[in-house]
Amino acid sequence: AVDPLSFDQPNNVEDEEYYQAHPAIVNIQAIKGIKHFKVEIITENQEFLDVLKDPDVNVPTSFDLTDPGEYDSTFKGFNFPTKNEVINKTELDFNLSGLLFLLSMYPDSTYNFKITIEDQDGKTESKTLVMKS
Repeated sequence: AVDPLSFDQPNNVEDEEYYQAHPAIVNIQAIKGIKHFKVEIITENQEFLDVLKDPDVNVPTSFDLTDPGEYDSTFKGFNFPTKNEVINKTELDFNLSGLLFLLSMYPDSTYNFKITIEDQDGKTESKTLVMKS
């Protein structure tokens, strides 16, 4: 079973066991094909931001999955699609489960995942996924 996340209301953060049984999926659609898939993680939880910077985690707060640069292996570790797995795709499931279980370690926080998709025609659309722990 796949439980899609909602852009219309805040989503509750669950623990790792929950995400193993119910993947946290964002379905991305771009009729003209994806050119850029940008994600920005916005939170006031400094402890979480520090963990992202930890060399063992190594996740930037702003990135483009079509051009992950030095973070390609990091994103692979979280099972995020990168490069040719994203470029020109017209539909893509973005599974955030690998990253979201980290959020459950920090109660009483809000995390905004601003997702910006640019298609091959240059049209851009952004939506923010809100997660609350």
